[in-house]
Amino acid sequence: SYLNFGPLGFTSSIYIRYAKGNVDGKLELWLDDPSSGTLIGELSPEYTGGWNEFVDVKIDIIEIDGIHDLTLVGKEADTILNLEMIIIFRGEPGTVLPCACNRKMCKKYTD
Repeated sequence: SYLNFGPLGFTSSIYIRYAKGNVDGKLELWLDDPSSGTLIGELSPEYTGGWNEFVDVKIDIIEIDGIHDLTLVGKEADTILNLEMIIIFRGEPGTVLPCACNRKMCKKYTD
């Protein structure tokens, strides 16, 4: 599925909600295919206290625009994190967040 990142400079970060029960691993965020796309952000998720202890983190991303696939790639461990939600943050703080992806389901996020 495709995500609309809007005009250049409009999407500044991605928020994720995750839990982690180990200490290894890294998460990479790629536009489109990791073999030919662009790496837009990285996270070395910290231990959260267990696989059901969720925290929210902000991942700053490079300036991008347009419609793309977002591919998450885990590295340096067999299990990276337990991902509960992704929010593509567009615009200034306090603006409406256009898309929230909760596990395998994507829907409009208007809260």
